[in-house]
Amino acid sequence: MRALVSRRQVVACSGAVLVAHVGLAHEAGVLGVLRIPVVWLATVVSVVGWIVLVGEALWHGGFHFFAFTLGVAGAVVAVEGR
Repeated sequence: MRALVSRRQVVACSGAVLVAHVGLAHEAGVLGVLRIPVVWLATVVSVVGWIVLVGEALWHGGFHFFAFTLGVAGAVVAVEGR
């Protein structure tokens, strides 16, 4: 059986995920509620972003802007967080 999903349901789910991310990860790290290894996570995110960027360029001949921003932002956070 195939489930039909409307565009509104997808947008609502995406919004809920973003709210959960901000509430659980961002605020908990800023307020010091949880100890989050920011430099390690930023390094991983940066590496994954660069891999996706290069993979997209090689396989599809395109430029993946979101992967580029992850690569750059992760590198900046990793370098400045030390």
